[in-house]
Amino acid sequence: MKNNAQDNFTKIKKLIVEIYNISVVADYFCSSQNDIEELDNISPVIKILRKKADGLNSIFIDYNTFDDFANF
Repeated sequence: MKNNAQDNFTKIKKLIVEIYNISVVADYFCSSQNDIEELDNISPVIKILRKKADGLNSIFIDYNTFDDFANF
């Protein structure tokens, strides 16, 4: 059971890092492409996504194992 929890924790942590990295790239793209009008519509959503992904990533960044996180 503990191995399964550790595996799931590792998968979730990896997904969180990937989501955070995607949000950083999307935010940078939206903020640097001023000539594309349509990006003005999604920029606020991307900024919120990045802020939430950053918060989630900051929670998990200090924990390498499920046991570390479980003792949080």
